[in-house]
Amino acid sequence: MKPAALMALVLLAPPALAQDQDAQRSAWRLKRSVSAAEPGRLVALPLEPELLGQAQAEGRDLRLLDAAGVEVPFLLDRLEPREARVSFAGHVVAADARRRQQSFVEVDLGTLALFDTLEVQVAAAEFAKRAQVETSEDGASWSTALPAASLFARPWGGGFVRHLTLELPAPVRARRVRLTLDDTRSEPVTVTGVTATRRTALDGARFEREAALLPLGSAAGISRWRLELPPGIPFDELTLDAEDRLFARHARLAEVREKGGSSERQVRGEALVYRVSEGDFAGSSLTLPVAGLTGGERVLEVVDGDAPPLRGLTARVSGPRSRLVYVAPEGPLVLYYGNRVVRAADYGLEPLRARLAAAGELPASALGAEEPNPRFREAPPLQFAARPGAAVELSKYRFVRRVGVPVREDLYALTLEAADLGLLRPDLADLRLVDAQARQVPFVLEPGAREESVILEREALEPVAGRSRWRFSVPRREERERSALPVETLELHLAEGFFSRAARITVPRPDGRSGEATAWSGRLERRAGADAALPLPLRTRAATFTLEVEDGDDAPLTVSDARALVRVPRVAFKAGGGELRLLLGDPQASAPRYDLAALRDEVLAYSAVAVQATPAEASVAHRRGWRELLGQAPPTLLLWGALLAAAVALVALTLRLAGRPPEAS
Repeated sequence: MKPAALMALVLLAPPALAQDQDAQRSAWRLKRSVSAAEPGRLVALPLEPELLGQAQAEGRDLRLLDAAGVEVPFLLDRLEPREARVSFAGHVVAADARRRQQSFVEVDLGTLALFDTLEVQVAAAEFAKRAQVETSEDGASWSTALPAASLFARPWGGGFVRHLTLELPAPVRARRVRLTLDDTRSEPVTVTGVTATRRTALDGARFEREAALLPLGSAAGISRWRLELPPGIPFDELTLDAEDRLFARHARLAEVREKGGSSERQVRGEALVYRVSEGDFAGSSLTLPVAGLTGGERVLEVVDGDAPPLRGLTARVSGPRSRLVYVAPEGPLVLYYGNRVVRAADYGLEPLRARLAAAGELPASALGAEEPNPRFREAPPLQFAARPGAAVELSKYRFVRRVGVPVREDLYALTLEAADLGLLRPDLADLRLVDAQARQVPFVLEPGAREESVILEREALEPVAGRSRWRFSVPRREERERSALPVETLELHLAEGFFSRAARITVPRPDGRSGEATAWSGRLERRAGADAALPLPLRTRAATFTLEVEDGDDAPLTVSDARALVRVPRVAFKAGGGELRLLLGDPQASAPRYDLAALRDEVLAYSAVAVQATPAEASVAHRRGWRELLGQAPPTLLLWGALLAAAVALVALTLRLAGRPPEAS
C-alpha cells in the first residue's frame, strides 16, 4: 500500500479534544516533545527501548497530542528483523571412507543454487570431526569454500551439544558440495545428507544494550546474577560471554515479581550455552531466546555443577526497535507515557500493520528530552461506587449468559462473541447486564472492539449458464435457525494458484421480500505463487451468502475454506463480585440509559480486567408474548390462520343476513 493510501486511512481515526494537556493527562507521569514534521506526511517516530521501559508493556499508555491537545492517531510498529530462507536438500551421490586418515562425501543439490550455510546430517550419535568444504557447478571443477571447520555431537555440560551447521565466509553458487572429514583421531562417520541454505536479511532493526550483572551468590551448584536494566525494557534475546575458552553451562533467565505478599518466579528463557575455541571441535552458542517478560526483576541462573563459576561473565540484551507511525499535523507534538492503569488506545489502524512494509522508507521525526509531567497525580481506577440500576423483567429476554466476577470491586470488561450478535437486535438495544436480584449493572458499550472470524459452512451448488455457485452459511446454534450476523468481510481460501474471474455475492433481501440482493461484485484475482486468503468487503447482515463465479471455459474454482469477519462489541462495567447475567434478545426493548455514559471516556481509558461468560442458553424465565409468537410462526400457519378467520367472518355475516326479515316493497 502506498503511503498516501495509508495516510488517508489514518486520518479517518476520530480525534479527542482537550484543553490543558498536562492537566488532562495528569495520570501520565512523563512526557517528551516531538519535533515538527511536514504537515500531511506519513512519518515515523523511533522509540528507544529505555522509553518503552518507562511505559506499559506493548506501549499501551503511549499518547501523542498536538498543540491543541488533540490526540493524533498512530500505529505502534515493531521493526521485527526478518530473514528470507531458501533451502536446497542435497542427496549423497558419492562417498569414500576407505581413504587413509580421511573420508569424503559428495552431495548433489539438484540445481545450481546460491547458498551461504550448510546443515550436515550425520548418522553417528556422538562424534567430533574437522571438515573441509569444496563446491562445484559441474562436478568436474572444484574450489574450496571453507578450508577448515568443526562438526561435533557429544554430551557436555549436563546436556547434548550438536554443532552441525557450517557458515561459509561468502555466498557460493554451486550444484555439488564435497565434504572432506579428518579421521585421524576417530572412526569415519556416515553423512546422510546436506541442506544448503541462502539467508537474506529483510527490512528490520534491532537494538543492543549491555546489561550489568550484580552477583547474588552461588548455592547448590547454581550461580545467580541480577540483570541491571530498566525494568520494562523489551528484549527477546540475552547473549552471554565469559573469559573461559572452554565451557558448557545450562543457563536460564527467570523473572521474579511480588504478588500477594510473596515472590512469584517464572522462567522466561533457557538454553545450553557453550564455547570451544581449540581442539578437534570448535564452535559456540551463547544466546538465550527470551519471551513473556512483564517488568519484574530479571535473574540469570547458570548451572555450574561441580565446575567453578564462569570468569568475567558479561551479558547484553537485544530486541526489535519500535516506532510510532502517524500523519504529521501542524506544529510540534507531545508524547505522554508512564500511566500504570490506562488501556491501549484503539484508533482502528491495526489492519494496516501488515501493509507498512510496502510503504517504503518513511521520514523520521525526533524526540526531545524526557520531562516529568508537573500535573501528575496517581489515579486509582474510577473511584465511584458500583451501584445497581433499575430492575428488568427477566421474562422478556430469550437468552442468558452467566458472567463470573472476582470478589473485589473493580472495573471489568466482557467481550461478546459473534454468535451473540445473531441473538441481539442490530442496534444492540436489547443487551442488559443484571445481578442476582435482576437489577441492571450499568455499562459502557464499545462497539466493534475486536474482530472475530466465524468459519462458515460451505456447499457447492449446481452451476447455471457457465457460472459455478457456492453457498456459505452461518453455523446453526443447537437446533435453532441460522442467525444473521453483521459481516464486515467475507474471507475466501481458494485452492487454485492463479485465476482472474468476474464474480458476485448475493444475500437474502433484508426487508424479508423474496429474491436476493447483491452484497459484492467484482473480480476474484490471484497472481501465480500467491496463497493468501481473498478478503471481500460486504458490510451486510445475513445468515447465508451465495457466490457466483463466471468460469468461462475454465474449470470451476475450489473453495477450501470460507470465513466471515465480524466486529464484536465489548461492555465495560464496575462491579463488586458475584455472578452476573448477560441478557439478550428482547425485540421490544429500548436502548438503556445510564448515568455512567457521562464517564464513557474515563471508563474506556482505564485498563479493565477481562472476564469471561458461559455460552448463551435459552432463558428459563422467558415467556413469549403474542407478538413473538406471531413473529416466530411459520408463514403457512399464518396464511391458514388468516383464511380460517376470513371463513368464520364470512359464515357469521351470511347467518346474520339470512336471519334478517325481508324489507317491505
